[in-house]
Amino acid sequence: METYLDSYPCFLRQALEAARYAVAAGLDRTAEVVSTGSDAPGTVLQTCSAEFRRRYEKAQMIVVKGQANYETLSGEGDRLFFLFKPSAR
Repeated sequence: METYLDSYPCFLRQALEAARYAVAAGLDRTAEVVSTGSDAPGTVLQTCSAEFRRRYEKAQMIVVKGQANYETLSGEGDRLFFLFKPSAR
């Protein structure tokens, strides 16, 4: 299992915070946390690093979080599952 982080500057703080929660929950014992290698919001595969794309293509199942990732990956196949957290107040 692998976990990926957005590198987009305005999301980086949130991604690093999510990574800290993942480590606190023990996810680092079963997953490697890596960056997409892109500064695009969401996951724009054409702008991701070759290493990220290799891992992405190899994955049997991909769980994706957030609206930006949904907007950039929603047409990429049936092995993607999207998670959303409502943020309305």
